[in-house]
Order: sequence, then structure tokens, then C-alpha cells
Amino acid sequence: MHQPAQERPRSFKTEEKTTILDPASPDFEREYWFKRRTRQMFRVKGVSWWPEELPSVEEYEEAVRNLERVNWRVNCVLTHCAPTSIQQKLDRNYTPDRLTDFLQMVKRRCQFDYWFLGHYHRNCVVDDRFIVQWEQMAELQWE
Repeated sequence: MHQPAQERPRSFKTEEKTTILDPASPDFEREYWFKRRTRQMFRVKGVSWWPEELPSVEEYEEAVRNLERVNWRVNCVLTHCAPTSIQQKLDRNYTPDRLTDFLQMVKRRCQFDYWFLGHYHRNCVVDDRFIVQWEQMAELQWE
């Protein structure tokens, strides 16, 4: 039996990126089940993602003021997420956002010895200065 064109199975080419779905959206249910069926990465606002996770404009400004106060020189940077370029080394499917782009600017301008982060749920050394720690702890000692 021949299926009409509109009922034939389709294949979808998707870019693997994390999308935030808002339950208040009228299309939430459709988008949610589509992303589940196509195994796309997504988070749900108010369930697995909250707007408060991202810094406010004031917090970005405060970070820049604090770095300027020390002439953009610190021993160690501790963040949850990575700068965009490091995030892409960890997984090319991650999508840059305002926070990772801000951290990229910090990476470019700041002089630092080490940068520790943990968002990516693994333990690894990305390069000589970027260290991802998830289920391990380390004591930092400075001479």
C-alpha cells in the first residue's frame, strides 16, 4: 500500500545543541516530544534550567571591575562553564551563549595560571591550563 507524501516518514537533519523549552509556550508539548523522539539535547525552563543560572548585566559588570582592579592577572579562575573555545574542544555540539562568550573574552584578556570548571560532567585536563573537575576535589596551594 502506498502512503501519501505527507504521511511518509521524514528524516531530520538537526544541529546538536541544547535548547531551552518553556512550558508556558503553546508549542511546548509538540516541541518536547519532537526533541525526545529525535534525541536532541534540551532543558525545560523551571525544571532543569532556570533563568537565574545566567549572570545578570550587573554581575558581568562586577566581574570586569574586579578583574580590572587586579590588572587582569589572577592565579586561578573558577567557573561553572567554560569559555566558548574550550567548550568546543570538549564537545563541538555545545552551542555558545552570552556566558561562554563572556568567558572567552576573559580567557583572551586575563593572565591566569589555571582555570577550573565542572559543568561538563567529566574529569579531564583540556590543555595545560584548563581542568574540568566533576566528581573529584583538589586542594589549591599557592606559594
